[in-house]
Amino acid sequence: MRRTIRQKSEEQALNILSSLCASSEYCSSDMEEKMKRWNMPEEARTRVLDQLISDGFIDNERYCRAFVHDKITYAKWGRRKLELALYRKGISKDVSNPILNTIPDETYIKILKPLINTKIKSVHANSIYERNQKLFRFAAGRGFTTDLILKCIPDGDEMEVFPMDMEEETDDFTDHKDTTDRISNTFEAEEQEDRISDTFGEDDKIDRVSTTFGAQKPTTNKKKGT
Repeated sequence: MRRTIRQKSEEQALNILSSLCASSEYCSSDMEEKMKRWNMPEEARTRVLDQLISDGFIDNERYCRAFVHDKITYAKWGRRKLELALYRKGISKDVSNPILNTIPDETYIKILKPLINTKIKSVHANSIYERNQKLFRFAAGRGFTTDLILKCIPDGDEMEVFPMDMEEETDDFTDHKDTTDRISNTFEAEEQEDRISDTFGEDDKIDRVSTTFGAQKPTTNKKKGT
């Protein structure tokens, strides 16, 4: 039997969401979705969200930094997947691009090479070419860019680059829904098929990041029964 979600008042929502944001980073869209599930009117949601931002509980730039840190460090994501995930979170490119641009290629290469070295042990292929194509698809599924993938795959500099790969490198996919959906589906299928180990967990299923980069402490007391 499905539980009925009771509508919450602005005060209740502010208390609950302030406490959540004090322990983990959330972005504006996370809070908006939670309030929609509480059947709150749009005007009330806007007032609560504005208050959370004003009090320093919500900061999309701070969230973006924490999100990128966690997904690179623990989930081993490449830039393309980070871009897509932040886009789907409603984080503008004006916020995300400067943060992503601070991540050097060496950081991604340091992550990708061990993944490739582990994956290569389980790849079944009839030729080096077939093996490398599978490795390429695996790495692309984790969001790494073509140039870095070719640097990490054995003899990658001799591989042919698929036309589709070049399109995904040059096309600003965050401005095209059909391309975004195609890339998203690729990511989901590749992760199910090619997950390296259980170490990284099902990180896509949470709507927060574990790292807190200066999240504020709540200034309101949570009332009983909220």
